[in-house]
Amino acid sequence: MKYLKLLSEKRVFDHSYVLEITNSRSLADMIIQQYLKKGYINRVKKNLYVTISLENSGVIPTKFEIASNITPSSFVSYHSAFDFYGFSNQVYNEITISSLEQFRDFTFQYNDYHYKYIKNTEFVDMVNGVRVSTLAKTIVDCIDDIKSYDDMEEVIQNLSALPIINGLLVMEYLLFVNKKILFNKVGLLLSFYKDGFNVTEKLLTRMKNLGLENVKYFTSEKHRLKKYYKEWNLYCYNIDKLLTINQ
Repeated sequence: MKYLKLLSEKRVFDHSYVLEITNSRSLADMIIQQYLKKGYINRVKKNLYVTISLENSGVIPTKFEIASNITPSSFVSYHSAFDFYGFSNQVYNEITISSLEQFRDFTFQYNDYHYKYIKNTEFVDMVNGVRVSTLAKTIVDCIDDIKSYDDMEEVIQNLSALPIINGLLVMEYLLFVNKKILFNKVGLLLSFYKDGFNVTEKLLTRMKNLGLENVKYFTSEKHRLKKYYKEWNLYCYNIDKLLTINQ
């Protein structure tokens, strides 16, 4: 049972790890097949396995641990990162995973794992064995990903759950991304959190100066973007109303 102990400590693994600890391809193949048959481990997808608790027969690793082990570069991102950090008002059975290596979406243990294309793995932390986008990156990425009224409402709920927003780290990531309209979008939303959230007027002014000067729409739902925020050159949903609803 020495291999089971090692696999239980690893929690999420692939064939290469079993080969590493057995130093034998035939033994690695046999261990995987025997342990699957006995219910010691479970197959998540092709060449990805998790260990099973002998006490309650449940999967040992969390959905987030699984997500950050799907590929060598995979990490929890977007709204799933808010969920991981505990700043989501609901529990999701959908996990968004960013990765340099592409993989097909799949379902395991009633959770849907969705692939998101990325160009790099900057601004990613390892937290309790889980690779996850930093909070600053999560904030910016989620704002950048807003496509509808419902998306906006969800992001506002997440932002409102934060105890503090590190504006300097948000700016650092914005400068790294260097997408001009994001300075407008992020600045507009964070301007509603400048009191007590560590978002300063100086920071907001810098975002205004770096953003686009011509008028833009926050999303393609132009018929719903009925409020014009002049200082940010954006037509947007009524954020004041959304904040009131979500208080």
